[in-house]
Amino acid sequence: MSMQEYKLGSKYRYLLYFGLAFMVLMLVPALYIVVNPEGSSNSRVDNVIFSALSFIYLIFIAVMFKSLRDFSSNHVAVDQDGIWYLHLGKSKGLIPWNRICRVKERAGSQRLDLVDINDDILIKVSYQLEGFRALKAFIVDHIDMDFKVDNVSSSKNVLYHVGYVLSFLAILAGCFWLLMQQRGDAIWLMIMGLFMFLFCLYEYLTTSTGFKIDQDTLVITYPHTQRLISLKKIKDVYVREYSLKGNFHYEVCISLNRIAKPFVLRNVGMGSIELCELLKASIELSNNR
Repeated sequence: MSMQEYKLGSKYRYLLYFGLAFMVLMLVPALYIVVNPEGSSNSRVDNVIFSALSFIYLIFIAVMFKSLRDFSSNHVAVDQDGIWYLHLGKSKGLIPWNRICRVKERAGSQRLDLVDINDDILIKVSYQLEGFRALKAFIVDHIDMDFKVDNVSSSKNVLYHVGYVLSFLAILAGCFWLLMQQRGDAIWLMIMGLFMFLFCLYEYLTTSTGFKIDQDTLVITYPHTQRLISLKKIKDVYVREYSLKGNFHYEVCISLNRIAKPFVLRNVGMGSIELCELLKASIELSNNR
């Protein structure tokens, strides 16, 4: 395969310019109020709020300015030998495929981190690169991820459960407060709150929280139960992309024979790409036994 280049598109650059201009426009009046409090009728509390907003705007401006400054530094190139930053050139920046041991997904930063055996980041690959899906597939095909297949497990951290519990308590507390009110619309608001509680409870109980591979069995855990799946009965395992609040995320789908809807593993303490490759290796080992 000849060298393939992947660059950030002009659409992404224009989006950064627009965001930078918007933040500057928001910053100017906020800064004016902060530096000239006598010229406004705002209270001291309002001035504190505008000061905090100015600080937040400055952070966003700095981040966008840095992104624009380093725009071309995110371009990468690949071939059969490895991957490298385009601005460094192959002779200086080549990272051979055999040096890369893992692929870490950074949903917040919208990138992949390719790391070595010591977990040090070798190169960062932005989701915003044009042709990223093809690049991701090429990277996965050329990296040899060495997994310990048997007795592997991973799960969501405790903050996931704490967050849901706090949400349940907040909704129930709100419903109780509405129940104590004497307003006519309080009962309808309380009913809406109860529906929200039931929806959140359903999402919590039906979302997988972890997995374990025990010899020829995949155990998918849920808050109230677990599902045992024979690795030999798995028809396909693949990574599916979905969008959340404008950002790209990935989840692992597990298809079984005679079951139309796949099982989904999402954010279970292991990246979707790694988890998919781990499951494929486990299935292959199980079928060869």
